[in-house]
Amino acid sequence: MENNNIVNDIERIVKENTVQVIESNGRTFATKSLVEIEPRKDVAAEIRFSDLSSIVEIVKREMQRFVLPIYINIESEACVSVITSLDGEKDREKPYSAVAEGNRFRFGNGYDYERFVIAIRSLFIQTEHTANLLQLLKKVSNIESVETSDDGITQQVVAKQGAMLASDVKISPIIKLAPFRTFIEVEQPESEFLFRISDGNSFALYEADGGAWKMKAKQYIRTFFETALVEEIKTGNVVILG
Repeated sequence: MENNNIVNDIERIVKENTVQVIESNGRTFATKSLVEIEPRKDVAAEIRFSDLSSIVEIVKREMQRFVLPIYINIESEACVSVITSLDGEKDREKPYSAVAEGNRFRFGNGYDYERFVIAIRSLFIQTEHTANLLQLLKKVSNIESVETSDDGITQQVVAKQGAMLASDVKISPIIKLAPFRTFIEVEQPESEFLFRISDGNSFALYEADGGAWKMKAKQYIRTFFETALVEEIKTGNVVILG
């Protein structure tokens, strides 16, 4: 009895899943959608890197195994992907990608004095501008209180220690800095930031260039690939996008 039930169930499943082809007005329709169970060809699994140099190395070694040319797509200041040309079935592969990693400064967030100084020294390219900022910070360090007067353009800081006035400092509203925000192999874009000190001895930087630095970063990445893959680009085997 049990075997008969199994047979009946199998027959019902087969009957319910039978695909019928219907022709109407010169068009052909199927009663069910068909999904291919096994992939019809070998496809390279994507390998993700955290640097651009690895992309260059593996492209040089393996590009002849793909449908050429291959395209290096600069998706953003922190993401690059490699895609192949269309094959005979109009499919592409995406064998490689790179995503920039590492600690980043938290713009718009307040830091206490010590953490702010450490962040400026470790998360920014050290330039004359960072040196000036660090020098300014020394004027408001080791204090008991900080009072600020902000008119939206400049900020005046009064640092008090005990009952005595320690210093009276006017802060330039805009500072040019080059934080680490893209791949380490390329030049870090310099842009403008608004520097503010709150009454609670909290220090913060706000981006003030409207995101223009991202376009600079993408151009620096393009320059990196154009230099590292000059021969491959010249022969037409590699195309840079973005």
